[in-house]
Amino acid sequence: LAREHGLELTHCHWMVIDYLRDYQAEYGTAPDPRVIIKKLGEQVSPTTPCTRKRLEGLFGEGGCKLACKIAGLPNCYCRGV
Repeated sequence: LAREHGLELTHCHWMVIDYLRDYQAEYGTAPDPRVIIKKLGEQVSPTTPCTRKRLEGLFGEGGCKLACKIAGLPNCYCRGV
């Protein structure tokens, strides 16, 4: 699926995907992008502040919605999008 969207998944992509899956399993819904930034921001980008734009930039034009889709979340949705 990532390849279809021109993405080569890096360690940062997998951190986000794993977090989305874990969060959805625990709470039954996708996290708001602010939650992802707060939890993973420094790990995703230790030298540059992690913003929503930068986080969504990992997944190209699909942004958070594509991240949820690649993570296999139901209905491929992401709150706050």
